[in-house]
Amino acid sequence: MASTYKRTQNTRTNTVTWSTTVDLGVDPATGKRRQKRITGKTRKETERKAAEIIHLAESGFIDPKNATINDLFDQWIAATAPTLQPATLRRYRDLARLHIRAHVGGVKLARLTPGDVQRLYAQLLERLSPTSVRHIHNLLHTALSDAVKWGWITRNVCSAATPPKRNRSEMTVWSTPEVGRFLAAADGDELEALFRLALTTGIRRGELLGLKWADVDFDAGAIAIRRSLHRGETARLIEAEPKTQAGRRRVTLPPATMESLRRHRTAQLEYRLSVGPVYSVIPMGWIATKMA
Repeated sequence: MASTYKRTQNTRTNTVTWSTTVDLGVDPATGKRRQKRITGKTRKETERKAAEIIHLAESGFIDPKNATINDLFDQWIAATAPTLQPATLRRYRDLARLHIRAHVGGVKLARLTPGDVQRLYAQLLERLSPTSVRHIHNLLHTALSDAVKWGWITRNVCSAATPPKRNRSEMTVWSTPEVGRFLAAADGDELEALFRLALTTGIRRGELLGLKWADVDFDAGAIAIRRSLHRGETARLIEAEPKTQAGRRRVTLPPATMESLRRHRTAQLEYRLSVGPVYSVIPMGWIATKMA
């Protein structure tokens, strides 16, 4: 990357921009040397843009003039993957593959219009809820915003399209009799303790599956949420820490739920003794470990 220098655009208003030239090496397809001029309002902004362009070039050169939506998502997923939780990355890949690439993947970025995006939303609404389509809008909008930062396009056409409003359906909760029937049905099941935990705490599925016995304080009657368990790209289970500090929390449990956990712990230990060395292949410490 060449040195970054300041340029005065307008001597009367003293408007200043910063500029640098990025050397992207030789394009293996044409044999020509590739250079790109980057400008910004500040030195920091210009150098940040240049670093992003260099990163993209090292991971696979794309000519912005011919880049398609598919090219964008190839690069965008690769660039953002290190910052995402496994479950989030998997959801983004699925949304892009099923609902964006499948419809407009071959469209060139430079030719994508607000009308194209609006028609995409209309097509998706034929089989998806407005809330789901809005999630897809947010993903496409974010990817296109980064394409603007990278210098691939000059504007984000999603900003000129109107996504559908989210569903505002009223939340449905179980009545006391329904809760009673559920607990009666779960009584005696090997995962009864997990069902009670889910019902009485409202913790997320990944947090529930990520609980270990070390997270249970039997004396205080509480559990500590320290991690979640999700399936990654290859369907392998992956541990992940909470996204925020607030996600790491302590939850007090009702006496009946604590008693259910004690029974589950006893049953798990008895099962471990009954199968002997075979139990060594079962992940240790997880509350949700099945015993059959």
